Amino acid sequence: MKKFFKRILTIVSILTCIALLSQRDSALSAETGRVTVLLVKNRENRNVTLALEGFKSSCNCNISELTMRGAEAEDITKDAYNAGASAVLAIGDGISHTVKNISEFPVLYILDSSVESTPAVNNALYGIDMTLPAERQGEGVFNIFNEVKNIGIFYDADKESMVKKLQVYFKSRNVNVIEYKITAPADVTSALKALTGRIDLFWMIPAAGIYRKEMTEHIFTSLMERRIPVVTFSEKYLEMGAVLSVEAEPYDLGRQAGELLRTEILVDGAVKGRKFLPRKCGFVINSVVAERIGIKYNKTYLQQNHAIFKK
Repeated sequence: MKKFFKRILTIVSILTCIALLSQRDSALSAETGRVTVLLVKNRENRNVTLALEGFKSSCNCNISELTMRGAEAEDITKDAYNAGASAVLAIGDGISHTVKNISEFPVLYILDSSVESTPAVNNALYGIDMTLPAERQGEGVFNIFNEVKNIGIFYDADKESMVKKLQVYFKSRNVNVIEYKITAPADVTSALKALTGRIDLFWMIPAAGIYRKEMTEHIFTSLMERRIPVVTFSEKYLEMGAVLSVEAEPYDLGRQAGELLRTEILVDGAVKGRKFLPRKCGFVINSVVAERIGIKYNKTYLQQNHAIFKK
């Protein structure tokens, strides 16, 4: 009987210690302001790794990671509950479509170039756009290709404001912008013909209605035949022959995400369902294409801005 009571006392003592340690850890977490964030990613690549490094440098939080393998929103919500998470950070192309219906936790998505301005379908969805302010992009392109004097741009109705801002910026730098509004696929062929002999650089700005696969291939084929360099908004187009990609810098996107969770999202009175603009340009240059078509670029500027040289 005495042995039985000793065992009972031992078990009670162990359970008491566990409870006290748990309370201590909770208290320490509260004192340091650390929360738990469920990190959801749907791929592994250089940009995701850089964004995660940036996030860890600024979030001051505990991170529970989930790499999606066909997971649904319900699975993510369950994992967030199990992890004791206060928020979800979703990273990767197309991931906003997976998390957009989660309403139990604040959800912030980044590095999703499949959308330009996904509307918040509930008050828990936040996002950082991949499209940088027009003037900041213009400044980068001008400094990299400072001998270019005529730039061609196709745009749709959603990008009229961006094109006007680019016009103003480049006019102040004595660079001519020749733009064509595309309202139907047939417009692209006639616009390409109209640009012949008039531009020394073509700039793809995000326009989902224009840059569908077949049309994009047609545009690249036409421009490559004339040795006209193409600047684009996504690194994936470098494989098709673009010379430069201008995107939101992934490490800074991660840092921004961590700061936003702490100062804008997980705070009392937070504005619900907000969209944010990225802060810093990232550049990836296809140096092989640049040399082949013979366009000069400012290597020093690219190096100062931590550009990636793709060969």
